[in-house]
Amino acid sequence: MSQFNCELMGLAYRPQATKDFVLTTLTEGSVLTARREPTNQYDENAIQVLFDGEFIGYIAKGLAEELAPEMDAGRELTIKVSGFVTPTKPYLDIDFLEEEAA
Repeated sequence: MSQFNCELMGLAYRPQATKDFVLTTLTEGSVLTARREPTNQYDENAIQVLFDGEFIGYIAKGLAEELAPEMDAGRELTIKVSGFVTPTKPYLDIDFLEEEAA
């Protein structure tokens, strides 16, 4: 299994209610969801990160460039919070979901 790591990007630009929700609820081990955003005007490889269905930020641009083609080919990501760089900056562990053997 491939494993990648990055800081959650863009939380500072989310609405205050989203930031408050994330900062009071997100803990080490929290499971997050990835969703491609190919229509993003700044980065066609953008990958959104969601917590309880709420968009909270992005996977770092350089890593998204590597992961986006795999997601576009149908592979799913699993994301967990592995810790915090600062109290407001989650650090993410990212893996590809294991495909079941045929």
